[in-house]
Amino acid sequence: MLNGASGSSSSSSSTSTRWSTKSCGCTRPSPPRPEPLKCAVGLKTRSGTGVVLPVDARVAVSLDMLHREPQVWGADAAEFRPERWEGLRGNALEGQCNYLPFLTEPRRCPCSGYVMQQAKVFLAVLVLEADLEVTNAATVRKRLGPVSEPTVSLVFSVQAHQGMGI
Repeated sequence: MLNGASGSSSSSSSTSTRWSTKSCGCTRPSPPRPEPLKCAVGLKTRSGTGVVLPVDARVAVSLDMLHREPQVWGADAAEFRPERWEGLRGNALEGQCNYLPFLTEPRRCPCSGYVMQQAKVFLAVLVLEADLEVTNAATVRKRLGPVSEPTVSLVFSVQAHQGMGI
């Protein structure tokens, strides 16, 4: 989830194409700007219900509510269950707009790269200043591909070095 934990992060470049809304044929530049709708837009919800957003409508999306949405995460969405992340890829979740801790292009948080770099530095210091042991090493195999990765999640035991204050 840390962009492959590499030293640099990549960002997708935005294209300046134009697109047309199906409901009325009006065009607007891509990426969209936060301004009221200039024409009505027809949408369908997941349940198939039709919704029309009228002219001058403004739509606000609460990321806090999205990250706790039972339709996305299940009935226990409000509960702290770290195991729900096992086997999930951060980029896949972001691509589906299920989890957007830093928003997404073009509204991506300008400090998201800094935050990810700080997380990598923290992990590097943790590895240097602590004794880490993979407790399930006997069950871990390497999956080969463009990026080598373990076939199962690694389980660690963390102990402070003797004389080090962690």
